[in-house]
Amino acid sequence: MKPVTVQICVGTHCTMMGAMNLYEALQSMQEEGLEITIDLVRCFGDCKANEAPVVVVNDKKIVSATSEKVMEYIMEVGKV
Repeated sequence: MKPVTVQICVGTHCTMMGAMNLYEALQSMQEEGLEITIDLVRCFGDCKANEAPVVVVNDKKIVSATSEKVMEYIMEVGKV
């Protein structure tokens, strides 16, 4: 798998909408040996209704992010 960089917004709104659950799910993927760099960032400025939490995988922004959406995209871009 290619290395993947994930940025998770941990601003107030994103945190309230599940950003830390995403963080925990991604940490478990790291523990399984996948090359994922996780950065927690303060805010992407996308605090609009129904867009939180916001995650950026490499250069793609994912709004209303769920663990499933993020992990699916990671597996897609991480293919060798």
